[in-house]
Amino acid sequence: MPRRTTGNLLPLDPEIERTCRQNRKHVKLGKQPTTSTTPRPSLTQNRQPRRQVSPPVIPTPPTPPPCIIEPVIMAQQDRSIRARLNRRTGARASCVVIPAGDANMEITPAFINMITNGYTFSGASSEDPHEHLRRFASICDTMKSPTVSDDAIRLRMFSFSLLGNASHWFQNLTPRSITTWGQLEKVFLDKYFPPALAMKRQEEIVTFKQADDESLTEACERYKGLLMRCPSHGLEDCNVIIIFFNGIRREFWDALNNASRNGFTSMEAPAAYDLVEKICSEATEWGSETSIRRRGGLHEIDKAASLEATIDAKLDSKFDALE
Repeated sequence: MPRRTTGNLLPLDPEIERTCRQNRKHVKLGKQPTTSTTPRPSLTQNRQPRRQVSPPVIPTPPTPPPCIIEPVIMAQQDRSIRARLNRRTGARASCVVIPAGDANMEITPAFINMITNGYTFSGASSEDPHEHLRRFASICDTMKSPTVSDDAIRLRMFSFSLLGNASHWFQNLTPRSITTWGQLEKVFLDKYFPPALAMKRQEEIVTFKQADDESLTEACERYKGLLMRCPSHGLEDCNVIIIFFNGIRREFWDALNNASRNGFTSMEAPAAYDLVEKICSEATEWGSETSIRRRGGLHEIDKAASLEATIDAKLDSKFDALE
C-alpha cells in the first residue's frame, strides 16, 4: 500500500544523469549543487550575519616637541702618570664633631700658642698620657666663654696639643666619630694606656720599696707619682696606705707609730694619709732625722758591728792578761 508524503516532491528531471554530474562537480568545487530547474536554497541563507566587535580605541599620546640638544664641549682629561699622582681628592674630614651651638667659637692665636708651648704629647713611652690630659684640661679651663661649653673648647683644641706620631694617629681616626670629650679621652687612653701598660703600673704600686739613699719625703713623693700615673689602679684608700707603710724602711716605722696614739696601722686611711704628709712636711722644713738619707746598706752595718765585736774581744783578752 503506497505511503503518503507530507513534503513537497521534486519535479521530474528528464536528464538526471547530467544533473548528477553537475552536482558532483559543484561539490568538488565547493559550490552548492543545483538542479537544472530550481536552485536549492543555501544553508546559510537564513542565518543572521555575525556582529563584529571592534577593538577599543586607545588614544595616541601627543607627540612631544623635538628636544634640541646643544653640543657640550668636554675638556680632554689628562691621563698622564703625573696628573694621576697629583690628583686632588679633597681634605680629610676631622674625627671630631663640634656641637652645632658651639661651632662658631673664636680661637685666638695666643690661646693656640699657650697649648703648643705649654704641654704637648708625641706618644713616646716616657710620656704619661694621664698627665697630658690633666695639663691640657687645666690650660683649656683658663679660656671660659658664656656661649661655648668646656667640651667644645677641649674638642676643638686637642689636636694642637699633639705632635709627631700622636698627631698622625689622631688625623687617621674615623671621620666624625667623636662627639664628646669623654669619648675622646677613652680613645686616647685606649691607644696610649693599653691594659698591658696598666698592669705594669699597678705592679709598680704594689711592689713599692723605699730606696736605701731615699728620704721619707722623697719616697712619699715617688709613691704619689706612681698613683697618679695609674688612676685606674683599683686600690682602696686603706690598701694604698698599707702598701706605703710596708714599703718604707723599718727605721721610719717608729716615727709614724710614735706620731700616732694607738699605732699607725690602727688609724683610718684619711688620718694616716694626713699624718704622713705632716711628717714629710716637717722633715723638709726642719731637716729632722726622718729626712736624712741612708748611705750605707745592711752589709755595711753588719761589717761595722762585726768589727766592733772583734775590738771588744781583743780588749777583753788584754785586760785578762794584765790581771
